[in-house]
This record gives sequence, structure tokens and C-alpha cells, in this order.
Amino acid sequence: VYTGWFIVTWWALTHRIDRFWLPMLPVVAVLAGIGWTWSGRTIWTVTVGILATATWVHHLALVPHYGTQLPHLSELSAARRDAARQTASSLQFINDRISVGELPADITVLSVGDAEVFDAQFPIRYETVFNTSLFATWVFEPSKDASESPDLKQPAEIRKIFEEEGITHIVVDWSEILRYRATYGYNPAITPTVFEALQSAGVVGSPLVIEDAPWFQLREARRQQIVELGWQQQLMIPSEQGPIMIRSQIYPVR
Repeated sequence: VYTGWFIVTWWALTHRIDRFWLPMLPVVAVLAGIGWTWSGRTIWTVTVGILATATWVHHLALVPHYGTQLPHLSELSAARRDAARQTASSLQFINDRISVGELPADITVLSVGDAEVFDAQFPIRYETVFNTSLFATWVFEPSKDASESPDLKQPAEIRKIFEEEGITHIVVDWSEILRYRATYGYNPAITPTVFEALQSAGVVGSPLVIEDAPWFQLREARRQQIVELGWQQQLMIPSEQGPIMIRSQIYPVR
């Protein structure tokens, strides 16, 4: 009953993401064990054994060919880095730069947009899309009218807040922000223009692009979204191969 209910709710009430299966896996594992011993007949035992062996072979040998590096096939730290590059490329970029001395070892990062920060090997502050934005709280004046764009606090006040919070860098994932704006919703005041203003005021320095993507390889819906928001001037970089969209970047706090 539990398994059936979970399958129905997963299909009907969620985004059907794989990780949502997790609470059901222990129960399914127990049911699989019961099924294995359901009959002592040879035909049943042989059939289950063949299916189980085929599954093990698939997981242990074939999955890496689909672009997944499994820990048992490589040194654990290398597998961890490969996984981070696939799921949290911005954070792994910072990890790598710290390891070679291009970023300070005592860095403390404020993440804007991305909440998948499990692979960060440095102190990081973040919030999910459902929480109040730390960045917005720290840089904007309180506004009574949610329909109006809030004003920035004075640069000296923002610097003081970042200093008190220990923030040395801000990493911004524009891809995640755009995705949230099209799905769950995201604080509309957080735009590329705000970071331009902070840079002009001397609160943050020149950003370093972490990840980009060719403009014409983006989905049509994403390109249209960027154009409608008027962000193409800030997020697009010209190149000989055509325009490139900035997906994520990191700003040093001054």
C-alpha cells in the first residue's frame, strides 16, 4: 500500500525527479527480498538470479559509458570532483581555484541562485528558493510595496554587512535564477543591473566568468526569457563563434 501510494503521489504531485524516490527505496528493497524467496522452485530462482545479475552488470560496468563516473572505478576524490563538475560546476570551479592558490583559502562565499552546495569545500552561505534571500536582505532597503523595485542601501552599509557576515565573494548562478523565475518564482529585484550598480559603487570588484554557453545552443524559451527581461546586454558576450551567455560568475567583495 505504501509503495503504491508513493508511486501515485510521485507521478501525480511532483516533478518526477529521481531523488524523490529515496523514502521508498528501503521498503522496495525489503519487498525485493521477499520476492526473491517467494518460491523455492528452480525456474523462479534461476529467473530472479538472471535478472539480478543483469542489473548488477548494468550498474557496475555499463553506467560509466553513459557519462557517470562511479567511485569503485576510480580514486574517491577524483570521483567526487567529477560528480561536482556535473552537478555543481560553479562550486567545483572555486574548489579548484582554492587548491591552486588562485583564490584565498579563507574564502567565504555567498551563493545567489544556486542552493545545491553540497560539494563546496569552503564556508558558504545560501538559501533555497523558498527562503528569504540573504542577498536581497543585505543589499536592499526594506520596501513596504512589493510591487516596487527596492532601493539599494548605501555602499558603506552594504560593505559593513558583508564584513560582519564574513563574506569575501559572491557567486551568482544566472541559469538557476532564470530557471526559478520560470518555475517556482524568484525575487524579481535580483538582476544583473543590481550587480552592475554594486560594482560601480565599489562594493564588489570585476566578476570572473565561471561558466558560459553558446547563445544559440540555449533552448528557445530560455533565449526568449532573457530577451524579455532585458538581460542580454549584461549576460551576453560577443565572440568569433557567436554570442555567449554567462551562466555563472563570481564577484570579489571589496
